[in-house]
Amino acid sequence: LASSYTLNAACDSDKYATVVVKGVKSVIDAITAENIKAYVDLNGYSTGTHEVNVIIEGTDLRATYTPKVKTINIIIKSKS
Repeated sequence: LASSYTLNAACDSDKYATVVVKGVKSVIDAITAENIKAYVDLNGYSTGTHEVNVIIEGTDLRATYTPKVKTINIIIKSKS
């Protein structure tokens, strides 16, 4: 997102992502919050309210990472 815009979640529940991690117990036991990255791709978006996909990445490829909520609502505004 260009520096000329601000970004906010549309509501408090859209600020955080709950992630379901699946795999064998020994792999899951070693995973911490620092090993999981949740983000949204804002490429191509401009001002307005948008429903965007939540993207989850984890460092241990032996586990699968799925967001509990697949989309969130965000608000993009021009800085003035």
